[in-house]
Amino acid sequence: SQAIQKIGTHSGKFHCDEALACFMLKLLPEFKNAEIVRTRDSKILDTLPVLVDVGGTYDPSKHRYDHHQRGFEEVFGNGYSTKLSSA
Repeated sequence: SQAIQKIGTHSGKFHCDEALACFMLKLLPEFKNAEIVRTRDSKILDTLPVLVDVGGTYDPSKHRYDHHQRGFEEVFGNGYSTKLSSA
């Protein structure tokens, strides 16, 4: 049997960006039945295959999608200057 995938996000109050990110990931076959793990414990987060809105890193090659750290300057493009969210 295949292991259940997990998606990590922060604990506490939820926001639209991580809720949308989790929803979008669960649309993918790989994450359809994924468990959402809500924590800020870095030891737990480091074990998860994908993180959204937590972790202090934006690196799509490692499935790390946070946007709160200094130096995050990713924008939608095409003339838009609004910074991207975790979704």
